[in-house]
Amino acid sequence: MLIRTIAEAALGIFSMGCLCIGVWIDISFIKLFKKKNWVLVDKNVPWDFKDLFQLSILFISVNLGIVYTDYLLEKIGLHFTIISQSVFVAASTVIAHIVVALAVLWKLKMQYRTGLIQIGLRNKGWVQDLFKGFYLYLGFIPILLLMSRLTYLVSYLMNLELVVQPIVDLLTKEKTMLGMGSLVVFIVFMAPVFEEVMFRGFFYPVAKRHFGGIGGALLTSMLFAALHFNLAAFLPIFALGLVLVVVYEKSGSLLVPIGLHVTNNILAIVFTLIIQKQPL
Repeated sequence: MLIRTIAEAALGIFSMGCLCIGVWIDISFIKLFKKKNWVLVDKNVPWDFKDLFQLSILFISVNLGIVYTDYLLEKIGLHFTIISQSVFVAASTVIAHIVVALAVLWKLKMQYRTGLIQIGLRNKGWVQDLFKGFYLYLGFIPILLLMSRLTYLVSYLMNLELVVQPIVDLLTKEKTMLGMGSLVVFIVFMAPVFEEVMFRGFFYPVAKRHFGGIGGALLTSMLFAALHFNLAAFLPIFALGLVLVVVYEKSGSLLVPIGLHVTNNILAIVFTLIIQKQPL
C-alpha cells in the first residue's frame, strides 16, 4: 500500500513537472510570434493544388483497389483466413501510403527537378530534429488537456459519443502479436511520416502561398482533423495540426513535427490500451 502511494505521488509530481515545462514551452512560442524572422517554411514551391488533387485521386484509387481485392478474397473463401484482419488493414494501408509516397518522390525528383529538402527533409541533423520533436511534445500537453475538456463539453452539449479511431479500436480488439505489431508499426511510424509529408511538407506550403501563413495553417489543420473521421475528437486533432505547423515553421525541418507526431501516437496507443485494460 505504501509503495503504491509513493508511486502515485511520484507520477503526480512527474506529471505536474511535464505540465509546467509544457506551459513554459508554449509561452516561449507565443513570444516568437512577435518576431519577424522565425518563419522558415518556403511557400514558393513548384507544385500547386492540382498536384495535391492528383495525389488524392491516386490514394483513393489504390484504396478502392484494395477494397475490391478484399471483396474478391471473401468471394473465394480466403477472407482473413491466411492473415488476420489487423494485418490486412495495416498491410493494405501501408501499400497505399507507399504508392503515394513514391508518387510524391517522382514529382519532386522528375517533374519539378527538386529534392526532399523542398519539403523540409534535410540531409543532416535527423536524430537531433526527431528528439527536438519529442521534447516539444511537452508544449502540446497543456493544449491537449484544454482541448480535451472542450471536447467533453461539446460532446455533452451535442450528445456525441466519444470514440477512438477505428484503427486504434481494431488494435484494442486484436489478440495476436503479429496483428498488434503490424498495427503499432503503422500507427507509430508509417502514419506520422506519411501525414507529415503530405499535410505539412506538401500541402501546407501551397496553402500558405494562396492564403497566407495563418490561413494556410488553419486550412491544413482543419483538413488534417477532418480526414481522421472522428467528429468528437476534431478539436484535439485540429489543435495538434496547428502545433505541428508551428514547430515546422519554427524549425524549418519536417523531422521535428514527425518526432512530435510519433510521440503523440505512442502515448495515444499506451493510454488507450491502459483504459481498455489490454496487455501491452
